[in-house]
Amino acid sequence: SSDLIGLGWHGTKHAVEKMSIFIEDTFKDTDLVGPLPAIQVNATSWITRAVIRIPKDEWPQKELIKRLHQLHPEIDVSIDPDEIA
Repeated sequence: SSDLIGLGWHGTKHAVEKMSIFIEDTFKDTDLVGPLPAIQVNATSWITRAVIRIPKDEWPQKELIKRLHQLHPEIDVSIDPDEIA
């Protein structure tokens, strides 16, 4: 069984793609699912998300929490998000 940490972000197509690369790099040492392909919301806005899976007996992790706190404020972080459960 795992705890899930949801990450979501939105913006222009370029901004979302750039943030996706950053997320992949920042969390490459975790069990990262995604980032998913970006979905176009309207003419100028795109949205995407990713999930970090952590075994229940390994959460919380101080180093991972520190990295999550250092993320850009526009990245939504949720623990065990409802849309994934």
